[in-house]
Amino acid sequence: MNIIQMFLRIIRPLNCFIAFLTVMVFFSILGVLNLEAVLAGTSVFLICAGGNVINDYYDSEIDKKNQPNRPIPSGEISLKNALLLSITLFVTANLFSSLLGFFPLVFTISISALLIFYAKRSKKIGLSGNIICAFATSSIILYVGAITHSFNTSILFIVPIFFLSLSREIVKDIEDMPGDSIVGKFTFPLKSGENKAAQLAAIMIFVCLIFSFFFILYAFPKGVLFLALVISSYLAIKSFEDFLKNPSKHAIQVQKTQKIIMIILLSGFVIP
Repeated sequence: MNIIQMFLRIIRPLNCFIAFLTVMVFFSILGVLNLEAVLAGTSVFLICAGGNVINDYYDSEIDKKNQPNRPIPSGEISLKNALLLSITLFVTANLFSSLLGFFPLVFTISISALLIFYAKRSKKIGLSGNIICAFATSSIILYVGAITHSFNTSILFIVPIFFLSLSREIVKDIEDMPGDSIVGKFTFPLKSGENKAAQLAAIMIFVCLIFSFFFILYAFPKGVLFLALVISSYLAIKSFEDFLKNPSKHAIQVQKTQKIIMIILLSGFVIP
């Protein structure tokens, strides 16, 4: 496997693209698609990539059990080089952000630090770690708000993204339970059981959809968004129906569905 394929696998480009798309959609909603939007989207993409790499760095022992084919446990990249790659991505992201002003730079430095803390400590602080990651993910909207001085709109937009992200983080911890239990981690599913964790993840995804409905109804009442919400709700119901019966078996599929839901909802904002 060549270095480009390894790079793409370790940064998880789909997750990074969704973060980039979220930024671009919000700029589009505000009617200010310009160079600032591209710089902001690029910095968020790189921060997300750096966060994914540093997460793999700290989860290397867990991934030997859960995902032995990931770049670090499979030997495609050393721990040292993975750490250097993560640092390079974070620094580059903040360099892009510095072009947008002092406050955007402070914001991206803070989020970078939060993602590093999450990667190092998340498996030891239970549900709090999931909440921290969900906040870091959804706060990219506040980042756009800082750049465009539109905090009121960004607060409305951040709520459904936070609950969707929290649901996804809980599902991910359910998937990681075999490896986490071996190395003595303290995640919410291990503490409370996979069934309770799955129920909470289901509640969070439907809270996201409920907030999305009211957000669309009062702020962007257009047919294509309601259609996107209907499709997303159907996908959520179908995927979580199986997931609640056997969480560990269906965790990977639910994560894929959650990404699809995010893309569908975001696409609804840009389709006329």
